[in-house]
Amino acid sequence: MKNKIIVVGMMLVLVAIYLGGCTQQQDPLKGLGYVNKQYGFGLNPPEGWTTDENNQFGAVVRFDSPIENGSAVDLGITKPYTLNASETLNIVVEQLLAQYPVTITNFTLVSNSARTANGMNAHEIIYTFVQGIYALKGRQVIIEKNKKIFFLTYTALPDRYDIYNSVVEQSINSFTIV
Repeated sequence: MKNKIIVVGMMLVLVAIYLGGCTQQQDPLKGLGYVNKQYGFGLNPPEGWTTDENNQFGAVVRFDSPIENGSAVDLGITKPYTLNASETLNIVVEQLLAQYPVTITNFTLVSNSARTANGMNAHEIIYTFVQGIYALKGRQVIIEKNKKIFFLTYTALPDRYDIYNSVVEQSINSFTIV
C-alpha cells in the first residue's frame, strides 16, 4: 500500500510538471533592453544611448548616441505598417525606392539588398541625403513578420556612420516582433 501511494504521488508530480511546461509560454521580449508592448516589439539598444519616445520625428522610439562634436547619431523605429493581402515586403521596398528620390533631398542610393534580421525576412537600403545644412548617411532596415513591417532607420554624419554601424547592427539583430 505504501509503495502504491509513493508511485501515485510520483505520477501526480510528473503530470504536474508536464502540464506546467505545456501551459507556460516564454515571452520572446523578456530580457531585451527596450520593450514596446503597445506595438509588440523589443530590442537591445546600443549601450549608453538615450531613449526618446516623445520625439518630433514620428518614430515610436528613437535611440540617440552621446553627443560628440555637437552631433549625435540615432536609430529610430516607426509604428508598424500592416501589409494588405496583395502586398509583400518586396513591393513596399520598390515603392520606397521610387518615392525616396522625390521626397528626400539629394537622395543617393548606396546599396539595396535583401537580408535577414534576427531570423526574420528583411531588406536593407543604404543611402546619402541632405537635411537642412547637413549631408547625412542613412541605413534603413525594413523587417517583416506576420504581415507586419517595421522600419529601423539609422542616421549619422558620414564621418560618424562607420563608427557606430556595428553597434547599430547588434541592435537590429536583437530586434524581436511578437
